[in-house]
Amino acid sequence: MQEIKNGIALLDKKRPGWCEKIDLEILDLGSTFTCVLGQLYKEDFNALSYRTQFLHGTPFGLGVSRLKLENASDYGFDSSAHNSYGRLETGWKRAIKGHCG
Repeated sequence: MQEIKNGIALLDKKRPGWCEKIDLEILDLGSTFTCVLGQLYKEDFNALSYRTQFLHGTPFGLGVSRLKLENASDYGFDSSAHNSYGRLETGWKRAIKGHCG
């Protein structure tokens, strides 16, 4: 899926070492806490003040904000009209195993 390739390229550029922070056992693209961005930005989110957490809503929201994404589905981080969460999750798991080893 091109969107996932876009997401991997973006993470390689903006979040070096991101592979080590993803736990495939809990990866769930239907959750804003255990999706790709949720896992990557959870520690950052937890370190924020309550007021700042409220502004971002979830670790996923913080990731979208910090990466300056207009449309998270363009990078495979969110579902789109033609990609379901299940399909994306399977695609991410395969891609992470192939890319990250």
